[in-house]
Amino acid sequence: MTAQRPSWLRRNRWGLVSLPVVAVLAVGANAYRVSDYWWDRDLRTATVGDAGELVSYTEEYEDALGTTSRSFRVRVGELAPTRSIPSTLGDEPVVVPEGAQALAVPLRFEADPDQSLYGCNLALEDTEGNRYVFDSTMSGVEQDPFPCLPFEQPGPRPPLFEGDTRAVGEGEERPETWSTRPVVVVPEGVRVSRVLLWWETPDYLALQVPRGG
Repeated sequence: MTAQRPSWLRRNRWGLVSLPVVAVLAVGANAYRVSDYWWDRDLRTATVGDAGELVSYTEEYEDALGTTSRSFRVRVGELAPTRSIPSTLGDEPVVVPEGAQALAVPLRFEADPDQSLYGCNLALEDTEGNRYVFDSTMSGVEQDPFPCLPFEQPGPRPPLFEGDTRAVGEGEERPETWSTRPVVVVPEGVRVSRVLLWWETPDYLALQVPRGG
């Protein structure tokens, strides 16, 4: 007997649940099934980090000046429910509607100041394979646009055209170590297992989430 493929509604149930949460909190949190979104688009694991491990990551990519690379190290801390969102305007209070929770994702980075880390994307993956994507463009509280960078000291900007430079704006020199704390909204009761970071698909970095004792 051939197994019946689950309906689109069933496979995307958490994504549909998250939509009113996004509207209320103005924080992006979109869920997709692995089989329908991730693997079908050939996103493959470049590096996997154990819980609490400081993970090294390097990847090559192309920009307006040609082939280059980015290298850094990162550790994820234990996720925590939060009532505030760190933003460009300071922490904003969060009123979490019934059936949802806002999770702060503590990240600690190390990288040489000349490494360009613009364009970072982040998602949470739960134990059922659903993904909840950080998206500050829908944010009425104005979270930092890149969850991997300190807002005021982002470091080198990517060149926009041939002949441009990987320049650092005045006062935007990034330190060698820094922390970020992006907030992602997910349905209540979801057990997040991994934090995913990526710049150039199909490669990505998967960090196991530490569990409190």
